[in-house]
Amino acid sequence: MNKLTLIVIGLALAGCPKKSSTSSMPTGGGGAAAAAKPMAGTMAEAPKQAFPSTLEVKPECHQDNYLILDVPEGKDFTIEAKPSEGCVHVSVMKENGSTNDMPMMEICADALKPIAAKGQAGKTFIAMNEGGACKGITVNVEFK
Repeated sequence: MNKLTLIVIGLALAGCPKKSSTSSMPTGGGGAAAAAKPMAGTMAEAPKQAFPSTLEVKPECHQDNYLILDVPEGKDFTIEAKPSEGCVHVSVMKENGSTNDMPMMEICADALKPIAAKGQAGKTFIAMNEGGACKGITVNVEFK
């Protein structure tokens, strides 16, 4: 082939649209949309978590992560947090972010304790962070 033939073939191919694919790349969950993160770095971005429910989280080191627990106002509930190792700090917060008169506790893998709380007016926020010498732990949390 000469240079002119190669240039013509190259221009012809450049003008052809790419073949579109009908398959989509899996994004987790068996091809379904990727699962939303169970917690966020700010209260404004906090996702809503159903009540009752169980989830696994990986809280940030010494920085709160938040979720909104969809629990009715005045409803008594329990939080059972089980860190894989080390300790996690768990706080229940009012809609305005206040922790006054609200339960908060550090829970360690070797000393599990449930936290008793009550659903708040508006929104009930749960804040969590890994404490101590951070190791990137996971925490299984049950809201019941």
